[in-house]
Amino acid sequence: MLAVRIAPTQRGFRLFRAGVCALAFGLGAAACGDDGGGGGVGTDGTGTETAGTTAGTAATGPGTGPTSQGTAGMSSGTTAGGTATAGGTTTGQGSTTGPGTTGGGMGEPLPDAPPGEWLWVDIEGAKCRSGSQAGLTVRYSDSSSNVLIFFSGGGACYNLTTCLANPDSIDPGEKDGKNGGVFNTTELANPFADWNHVYIPYCTGDVFAGNNPAGDVPGGPQGQMFVGFVNTALMLDRIHATFPDAGVVVMTGSSAGGFGAAYNFYQAADRWAADGAQMVLIDDSGPPMADPYMKPCLQQQRRDLWNLDDTLPADCDECFHADGGGLSNLVTYFSTKYPDAYLSLVSSLQDATIRGFFGYGANDCNAIVPNMSGSEYEMGLYDLRDNWMMPGGNWATYYISGSTHTWVGSDSRFFGTTVSGTVLADWAADVVAGNLAHVAP
Repeated sequence: MLAVRIAPTQRGFRLFRAGVCALAFGLGAAACGDDGGGGGVGTDGTGTETAGTTAGTAATGPGTGPTSQGTAGMSSGTTAGGTATAGGTTTGQGSTTGPGTTGGGMGEPLPDAPPGEWLWVDIEGAKCRSGSQAGLTVRYSDSSSNVLIFFSGGGACYNLTTCLANPDSIDPGEKDGKNGGVFNTTELANPFADWNHVYIPYCTGDVFAGNNPAGDVPGGPQGQMFVGFVNTALMLDRIHATFPDAGVVVMTGSSAGGFGAAYNFYQAADRWAADGAQMVLIDDSGPPMADPYMKPCLQQQRRDLWNLDDTLPADCDECFHADGGGLSNLVTYFSTKYPDAYLSLVSSLQDATIRGFFGYGANDCNAIVPNMSGSEYEMGLYDLRDNWMMPGGNWATYYISGSTHTWVGSDSRFFGTTVSGTVLADWAADVVAGNLAHVAP
C-alpha cells in the first residue's frame, strides 16, 4: 500500500495555510485544514473506527472498465501514483462561447491502468491559478460501470487573506489519490467501494466555477487563472469519453469541492443524460444559501472576480439578480431541469469554516472580523431545505449538530456518524438508490 509523500516544504505550506485560515476566521486550525478526500492513501486522517452497519446496496450495472484506452499520444501508467501526460484534442484555456456554455464534446479517453490502482493524469489545457499544470487521478473498477467524481476542497481566493490560505498549485501528495470515506474499497458499508473513482485536486481558488484567466484580486495577487469551470469542462470531456456507458454518475466533493460539484452538476448531466445514466449530486459542506444568508454583495464579488456570469447556466434566468444575488436559484433550476436526478446536501448545522467565508458579507461586505453566527447559519440551512429543496421533490439533506467541517472523505465521519437513527453512509446509499430523505437532529 502506498503512503502519501509530502515534502517538508509542502507540509510547511499546509501548516502555514491552516494558520492563516485560523487567524482570518477566528477558528481553530483544524477547522481550516485539508478537507478533501480524507487524508492520505490508506487513512482517513481522523481515525479508523467504522460503523457496525451495512449500507443499502446501490445498483452497479455490468462491470465494463474504461473504454478505448491507450489512445496514441498518451502513456499508460502501470503503478498507483504514476504520472500520465494526456494528449488529445483539447484547445487550452480561454473563455467559453457564452454564459453557461458547457461544451460537452467527446474528449480522448483517460489512459489505462490496472484496476484498483490510482493513476495521475495531466489534463491538457487545464491550469491552476498560478498557471501550473492541473489534472486528476483515476482508479478503475473491474466490477462496476458506475463513476464517482470527487472535487477536493481548500478554501477560495478573493482577497489577500483568503488567497494566502488557498492552494494555487497541485500538492504532489494529491496525485496519489485518496482511500478514506467514499474512496474506501474494503469497507462493506461503503456504497461506492467497487465503483470507478475520479479525484480532482483543487488549485484554482474559484470553487471550480470560474472563467477568468487573468484575474486581479483587490489588494491581493494579480494575474490569477480562475479557470476552475473551464478545467472541469476539459476533465469531464475526458471522463465521459472513458465511461460513456456509466450506469450511475455521482458528482460529489467537500467544502469548496462541494460547491464545485453542485455548480458543475449541469456540465456532467448534459454529457451523460443522453446516455441514460442516473445522475446524482452529493454536496458535502457547500450549501448554496439564499441571499439573506449568502449576501448579494459577496456573490457580486465572486461574479466579478471569477466571471461567474459566463459560467452559470444561461437559461437560469433567476440566477442573475441586478444586486449580484440569486445564486441559490441553481437549487430550483436543477430540480426543474433534471427532475430525474437525485440531488443532496450534507452539512453541519453550524459549520465553522463556511460561516467564516460567508461572514465576509456582513456589513455590506465591509466586515472587520468576518464571521457569521452559528444560529444564523443554521437558519440559512433550514431555509435552504424547507423553501428551496423540498418543493423540488428530488433533493435530500443530512444535517448534523455541531460545527465540524466536511464529512464524506473521512472513514470515521462517513461510516461513524448517526443522526436520528440514520448512518451517513446508509443515507448516501439511499440517495443513490433514489430513496430521498431529509435527516436532521
